[in-house]
Amino acid sequence: MLDEVPDKAKFLEGIKARLHPKHGICYLAVRNRTFFINHFKTSNTMAARSARAKMYSQDLTSTEWESLLTTAGFEICDFGKFYRPWFTGFNFFGLINLSYKLISMIIPRRYSYMLFYLIRIKK
Repeated sequence: MLDEVPDKAKFLEGIKARLHPKHGICYLAVRNRTFFINHFKTSNTMAARSARAKMYSQDLTSTEWESLLTTAGFEICDFGKFYRPWFTGFNFFGLINLSYKLISMIIPRRYSYMLFYLIRIKK
């Protein structure tokens, strides 16, 4: 997932190099910093967490994702809410996924937990 890559611009350059310029497309799903739970994931609360967990506090907003993608030379063909699998089992993470999906269904896209972008190289 792009949101877990430290150098996002470099990663996008790699995607661009692999896409066919005329009809290559890429589907990206990313976390959204403006999801209300993420307001509790500050640098202080994440300080004692693993390096991977700390990346969650560095997520971008939908506006920042769109700016990053267009600056990297991509055209956004489609975008919207991305829904994680709603049920992954009878465990804690299964309940979290279900609750995130239910919340994302009723809130506007800009506050959704995850977003998707369908992109291609700008013409």
